[in-house]
Amino acid sequence: MKLKVKRLNEKAKLPTRAYPDDAGFDLEAINMSIVNEKDHGYIEYDTGISVTPEKGYYCKIVPRSSISKTGLFLANSPATIDPNYTGSIKLRFKWVPGSKKYEVGERIAQLIVLPLPEVEIEEVTELEETVRAEKGFGSSGL
Repeated sequence: MKLKVKRLNEKAKLPTRAYPDDAGFDLEAINMSIVNEKDHGYIEYDTGISVTPEKGYYCKIVPRSSISKTGLFLANSPATIDPNYTGSIKLRFKWVPGSKKYEVGERIAQLIVLPLPEVEIEEVTELEETVRAEKGFGSSGL
């Protein structure tokens, strides 16, 4: 499986794995901007890269475990990079002003390549009865 990666900026770094068996490839920020700071805003990071996986695959962007040491929350976590999106990978984090954030040049998230199954939608009038049924949030306990 090959993942084609294009640098859109000379500062951009190719995705890397910290260890050979890691599921995710670390993404590094090449720039940062604060968006809508007055409303506890967002910080948007640009990686300066675009990707295209082989046919039958797509990419997910998930937070790094180090996010727990910051005041950041990946706003659309996990983020989906569809196979036909070829723009720059940008990440938008909700940020608690005054708390730690990632800086330009730091690893900010992980890219994971996953299989994209072919799915056919079938409309039905009934679904099988299950133990959980319509029980929603927290129905299996805390």
